[in-house]
Amino acid sequence: MYRFSKTKTYMEQCFEVVKVLGNGSFGQVLDVKCLETGKRFAIKKALRTFESSGKRRRQLLEVINHESISPHPNIVRFEKAWEERGRLYIQTELCGPNLHHYRAEFGPLSEDELWTVLVDTLKALEHLHSEKMLHLDVKPSNIFISVDNTMCKLGDFGLAVNLNMTSADSAEDGDRNYMAPELLNEPPTSAADMYSLGITMLELATNVDVEADRTEIREGYLPESWFEGTSEAVREKFTPLLNSDPTSRPRAAQLLEEVKLLGFTRATFRRIRNTRSPSDKDYIMDKDWDFESEDAIHPPSLRAKRKYDKTFVTPPLR
Repeated sequence: MYRFSKTKTYMEQCFEVVKVLGNGSFGQVLDVKCLETGKRFAIKKALRTFESSGKRRRQLLEVINHESISPHPNIVRFEKAWEERGRLYIQTELCGPNLHHYRAEFGPLSEDELWTVLVDTLKALEHLHSEKMLHLDVKPSNIFISVDNTMCKLGDFGLAVNLNMTSADSAEDGDRNYMAPELLNEPPTSAADMYSLGITMLELATNVDVEADRTEIREGYLPESWFEGTSEAVREKFTPLLNSDPTSRPRAAQLLEEVKLLGFTRATFRRIRNTRSPSDKDYIMDKDWDFESEDAIHPPSLRAKRKYDKTFVTPPLR
């Protein structure tokens, strides 16, 4: 379908933009329809051109990480990526809002919603860790609700480290509000992701401000007043994730089995308004959801080393 044109890009020839899902200082996320198949996708478009080969490699890290993960229902599906006229485009499956915005809109999650988030994110982390991948940026804004409102999916792999390709020493810090305390002095392990999940669950379950209360949380100060309205069962499962000793935190597979034994009820995120079928062009939300983007890191070993031309489209990276 694509034909080289000096006026129309690959993006313009192959996709119809349905709506802008969000904007950030580094990129824009679009809800698009493939003109050839009619299927809907999300495309993250870099707003700025590559300023150097080094910055190009850093931006490609998210593609390299995401592409290397085998498919899993609780991980946002990678479709393909390409660069054109010095900009990077990443195409993924289309999801609904992230949990940061869901909580901002509706307040702390219900117990059934909390169990669903916990189990689905544990499944995603179990899969990543089994493939020797560390996410290192687990937080509500990187966990997305599926378009049918039935499950959660972990996304945004810009800070992830693939231990099959590089050393954990190459990792850089993620969001400090969710970062495991040991990362100040030592390389990350899978336990760092578990700590971030614990902070995520604390924020989703309560009215705690994880930025304002960051010091107290790191010191293990978790007053009873924070958990008013939260069941003891939920609290018992996610508070061990906040242990300052990484070796004392449960592994994803271990905690997942413990939660399954409780026989919890899965939730449907019914509080999302105006959600329709993917054939409806306005099916996601009445409002746009902001897009958060951060500078990517660059481990010493990188797959993508091709040169680019600012006029021509580079074939998709996958």
